[in-house]
Amino acid sequence: MAMAVAACNRRAIIDGARAALAGGVDPQVAIEEGLMVGLESVESQFSQKKIPMLTLATIEYAVRDAREILLSKTPDGSPLKRRARVVIGIVAGDPHSIGKTISVAMLSSRGFEVHDLGEDVLPDRFVEKAQEVHAEIIAVGTLVLACMRHQKDVIDILSEKGLRDHHKVVICGRTEIITPEFAEEIGSDECGEDIGDLVVKVQKLADCKDAFDP
Repeated sequence: MAMAVAACNRRAIIDGARAALAGGVDPQVAIEEGLMVGLESVESQFSQKKIPMLTLATIEYAVRDAREILLSKTPDGSPLKRRARVVIGIVAGDPHSIGKTISVAMLSSRGFEVHDLGEDVLPDRFVEKAQEVHAEIIAVGTLVLACMRHQKDVIDILSEKGLRDHHKVVICGRTEIITPEFAEEIGSDECGEDIGDLVVKVQKLADCKDAFDP
């Protein structure tokens, strides 16, 4: 499976997951030593501009589907069955979507339950959706300087509604404007400085045992 992922062969990825199940391979081993090892190679190729963004997205979603196949035989209650729920979107006034689309694919391939609000999203919609799906993490992105204020608006709305302790917030966007200093200034829990770093920060929040209210 790792070779299939690294080779960007969607059919082989899916066939490999089915073969692993048929052969009695432990799903966790197949995911961690197969799918995720291959993804590291693919994401490295992307960062070096050796493969296009569309190929990366296709493979990330193929890995998500293969993961679901592997987990279909995992008993209920397995720690692999449940990862954090994430609401993600691009703020109002910003139509950019490519980076967010890749982030959604990368999070999905790692087992997160991702709710994609799309682009040009009003601040209160992030909060409404997070409440609706009981999301632990809200990811709020923008590439536009004039729209950065809406990232703060999301946090302010959470505070006004008494929900700030219920949801962790990670902001993301263009590196030159979305900085750790800005994140600290507006009260964001984390700052994703690029696509890969956003995924790292979401995983960090999800892995923090004290991150969420019981």
